[in-house]
Amino acid sequence: MYVEIPPEDIPYLKPHLQEGKIVDIKRFLVQRAKNIYKVVEAPYMIKLTQRSIITPVVPEPPDFLKYVYNLIPFSELPHHANLTDRFLDIIGYVAAVSNVAKVRYGYGKIQTKRIFILKDDKGNSIEISLWGPRAIEFDAETVYANGQESAVIVIFVGTLAKTIKTEKGDKVILTGTSACRWYINEYIPAINEFYAKG
Repeated sequence: MYVEIPPEDIPYLKPHLQEGKIVDIKRFLVQRAKNIYKVVEAPYMIKLTQRSIITPVVPEPPDFLKYVYNLIPFSELPHHANLTDRFLDIIGYVAAVSNVAKVRYGYGKIQTKRIFILKDDKGNSIEISLWGPRAIEFDAETVYANGQESAVIVIFVGTLAKTIKTEKGDKVILTGTSACRWYINEYIPAINEFYAKG
């Protein structure tokens, strides 16, 4: 299941939630999952409110599953282009990373953006654009430094596939905003398997 917090309740609950930390949650609602922007394929979701009680689990169980993803092969990405029913998760090695840039989009709005080129184990590539705070939060300098010694394998979760127009025709890219996260060279099965293929 995945969890949602209504915007008005975020200021109350955010101090009690931190990525990677295990918590005990009481007083929450269980609802049918929405038809758009699903994080995981599940019929139900949890909704937290100001009445929810969140307590850290101490000590944390050593074998608690902390990573959830449903990897999509590069070849299937065109089938998900311009759809918003679910977020997409993908794995690959970082072939290139841009600096953060300010770009103008929509009706003259300015936003920060960083572009990656990710390659799969067959050599296929996909462009990923991180927007807003996610573009700044990604530690590109460390990734670049580590990439000088060995491949940097990343799982991006919470992306959307979009079609953009180019001089060579339509092109599918991935975008990541506030829902996007990443796991870099973590000791998790999918990354270990990817390394083994290389």
